[in-house]
Amino acid sequence: MDQAPQVADMNVEQLEEALRQLELQLEDVMEEKRFTLGQTGVHIGAVELSRLRRSWDSEEARLRERLATVRERLAELRGEP
Repeated sequence: MDQAPQVADMNVEQLEEALRQLELQLEDVMEEKRFTLGQTGVHIGAVELSRLRRSWDSEEARLRERLATVRERLAELRGEP
């Protein structure tokens, strides 16, 4: 289970920090994916590559969903449409 505080319980400063951390985590996942897939001198078996892709895709989706939730809550607290 996710140990992060519930978005609804966070104040603006906590949400901004959570947003920053989530963006960094997403960037790390995307960088790992680009780096691994961009290597030409290392063989990665098809089964392992499939597992890695599922893992990256799952983590990316989770982070993007969390980012959307944090952005929505920030907009609510700031009175933005």
